[in-house]
Amino acid sequence: MEAMKVFTITDTIAVLRGEKTAEPKFRRAISARIIQEFGKGPYLPAKQKEVFTFCQLYFITEFEKTCERETSLTFYREIFLLHEQATDLRRSVHYHQLPDGIDKQYISIYRRVLKMILEKGCDIDMQRGEKRDPNFIRRIQPVLNDLLYLGQMIYHFTESFAEYSMVEGISQLTFDKQDLYQLVREPYLDHVFHHISQDLGRKSEEYVIDPTGSEDFKAAVEAAFGFDYDKIGLLIAALYDKFELEPPDCILADKPNFLLDAANICEGSRESLALFFSGLILSRANKMPLSELVKKPYAMNRFLYRPYLEWRINGASYLICGVYSLDEASNSLILNAIPWGKYPDEWSKAPGLEGYVHRKREEHDDWLDDQVEKIIGECGLRYDRNVEKIHAKGRSFRLLEKHLGEIDFLVMSPATKKLLVTECKHLLGRYDMVSWKQDYDHFTGSGSKVGYNTKLAAKVKWIAEHRVEVEEHFRIKYKDASISLEGYQVEGVFVINTPSFYMYNALYRIYTYHQFEAVITGTHRDPIYTLLYETEDTISNYWVKYPYFAKRDIVFFDPEDDEHGEVDKYGFPITKPDGNA
Repeated sequence: MEAMKVFTITDTIAVLRGEKTAEPKFRRAISARIIQEFGKGPYLPAKQKEVFTFCQLYFITEFEKTCERETSLTFYREIFLLHEQATDLRRSVHYHQLPDGIDKQYISIYRRVLKMILEKGCDIDMQRGEKRDPNFIRRIQPVLNDLLYLGQMIYHFTESFAEYSMVEGISQLTFDKQDLYQLVREPYLDHVFHHISQDLGRKSEEYVIDPTGSEDFKAAVEAAFGFDYDKIGLLIAALYDKFELEPPDCILADKPNFLLDAANICEGSRESLALFFSGLILSRANKMPLSELVKKPYAMNRFLYRPYLEWRINGASYLICGVYSLDEASNSLILNAIPWGKYPDEWSKAPGLEGYVHRKREEHDDWLDDQVEKIIGECGLRYDRNVEKIHAKGRSFRLLEKHLGEIDFLVMSPATKKLLVTECKHLLGRYDMVSWKQDYDHFTGSGSKVGYNTKLAAKVKWIAEHRVEVEEHFRIKYKDASISLEGYQVEGVFVINTPSFYMYNALYRIYTYHQFEAVITGTHRDPIYTLLYETEDTISNYWVKYPYFAKRDIVFFDPEDDEHGEVDKYGFPITKPDGNA
């Protein structure tokens, strides 16, 4: 068997990449099962989603069976080491200078698959004894090769399901001449999707974070659990010294002695320390099934938020942890969980902790709004914030009584001649289709709650119907009788703190706060994606404008036949009422 590719980044960071030997056996097997169960298609949308789920469950089953055959502690420690190295890479400058053969997308999937293996380790009755020698390295390579491929396919079909749920028809599962499945997109959709994925990657760091989150969290831990949170660092350093290890190696300590060391070094009561760590331990009792894990990327019962894994080794309970995973979990809790009111269930028993989380949730709603207000103010525009009443001559209209709720901002934009009914939505930082599907559900109401779109539509309708009263509202607020909304169009928009896939195909326009200045000053321009696509018989030139994934008819325009045809400012043919260009 060909050895796995090893990318040595530094003396302490290496990344593995599997060879393609795993793909043929699994792809042939699942292709045959798809054909047997569903036929060769083409599939209607609902049926194609069934096929995606069918494939996902197949790869989950094969992944779990492969893990269950592995009972060697040495194997799982090796996986933990690889994960620590990859997590260290993710936070280092080297992450932005990756060698040829791996990229940021690969590192993201690689780390997720390693996490899946480690979480599955909680279910395994492990045994000591295997040496980490050349024979071990040779033995595990085909196993790890299979797991990396299977994990990648689990995420592939989970993401495909989420993507297809947001943009029906964006892809089609078909079969090649060898009856092997393949997932294909229309050329122009694939081209646009590629560019948007790159754009989302570039914007992934555009988010508003809690400037005092770390300090507030430490104070809350001390108040609720009675110890200095910084002493956790001393505990981990002491354990590394005790076991004569250094990062990225992992610490493996039997659970009772770990908690005893924690009480001694952190100088807190055993009961309080046990309660604190109970919220950070992932075990076979509280971990999610893999089928749920991949669909709920921000659920709290996962390694990302519970960095102490409880493994059964030779019949006893041990905790395993690493310094880089601990740091990642701390940041994830402080920045991407607590501000949304999410924290470990076990911590609800700690006095005062729930109050702290509630306060941070209230505060975080203002972070984005404050940024938006700053942008509007610097542009010198007239606006109102947190609008609960519209004040007109002789009377006021309470929006809450109209079942509309508060409007975050009403903004007058003279450059665009628009009155913007603006709603701010502070989203979780998300980086994959499964997570963005949750944003999609919140906006569209695909879940059980009323969607943001429906709520905004009601506000836009009411404001448009009461334009005269809104004009008087601004005149009263600014003490300026010359203010006029004549010729203004009422438009609803959302402003978000971090980019999301739905913003490229939304019912109401969605902008990040970085884009908002250009929007209200009339300088924002949506990119237009062009593609020259050649086949044996034709050469096609596609222009795709926002909304990029909307269902649309393709207008065929032949410049040789229609050299005098009308075009718009971008050179697009203007469609006549009869549908002809």
